[in-house]
Amino acid sequence: MTINPLLTSSFSAFKPGMGAAINTAVKPARWMAGIPTVPGITPAGIFGKPQYRDEFPYRIAYTARLDEFEDRIRADLQRLSDERPPTDEHPNGVPLVLLCWCNVGKGEWCHRRMFAEWMLARDVVVDEARPPLLASQRAPRSSGKPAYYDAKHDERYFTRPEPGGALEPLF
Repeated sequence: MTINPLLTSSFSAFKPGMGAAINTAVKPARWMAGIPTVPGITPAGIFGKPQYRDEFPYRIAYTARLDEFEDRIRADLQRLSDERPPTDEHPNGVPLVLLCWCNVGKGEWCHRRMFAEWMLARDVVVDEARPPLLASQRAPRSSGKPAYYDAKHDERYFTRPEPGGALEPLF
C-alpha cells in the first residue's frame, strides 16, 4: 500500500475541498474538534519551551523527534490513507492535509514545513496546500466576465453565467 498524497496548511487556510484535515498541532483548533491527529508529527515536548524559541535548536530537536517516531508516523499515515481510499476524483487517494497554527505565507518557520523537508529526504513530496482562488484573484476571461470557483461541481474555472444561463468553462 502507499500513503495518500500529503499536503500541509494552517487551520485558518484549510478548506474542505483540499482533502482530509489532519491535526499536527499540540493543541488542535476547537472548531475542528474530532479530526484525527498524527501524534508523532506534533512538536510535543518541544513547542513552547524557551530553549527551542529559535529555529535552529527547534529544528534539531524536532527532527530528532521525527526520527524517533518514524515507524509510528508511517503507520499512522498508512492507516489514515487506508481509511480514505482512491475515488474517481482522487485516484491516488484523498489528500491528507496536515494542519497546524503557523502562517508560513508570512515567513514564519513551522514544524509542518520541517516535516515536509524530513519527508522529502525520504523521497515523499509534501506541498503546501493552496485554497481555491477567489473571483477577485483570477484573471478575467477575454469576454471580461470574472471567473470563480464552483465548489458544488468541483470544476476548476468557470465564467459567471448570464442570469438563467449555464456555467461556461474557461478552457
